[in-house]
Amino acid sequence: MEVTIVKSGNGASEITVDGNTMLAVITNLSSKIYKQISRQELLSEPGRIIKAGLSTEWKSSESIEYEGNLIFPGPFYSGNTLADIDINIEILLNIAIAYQTVIGENLPVT
Repeated sequence: MEVTIVKSGNGASEITVDGNTMLAVITNLSSKIYKQISRQELLSEPGRIIKAGLSTEWKSSESIEYEGNLIFPGPFYSGNTLADIDINIEILLNIAIAYQTVIGENLPVT
């Protein structure tokens, strides 16, 4: 399996796995530690992608080891995390729309 990190970000990164572009959560969890915890537990909780007031479930169905750490890849969505952008008035308005979506769908925020 060939894994390449295309764009590393805070929270979500763009990677390729065998030539396929994916969105991934790159952890600092050592694969040795991972053997002691439940894989299904980590994979069971989906994330959310919120864009233009629409909410989409994002879920990883596997974990892979990359340079001794775990990566959780899933479907690719283009965009940026809040940690990766410079805030301006347009971004603040989009955050307000996203917040309304979170509240309207009663999504948990952690």
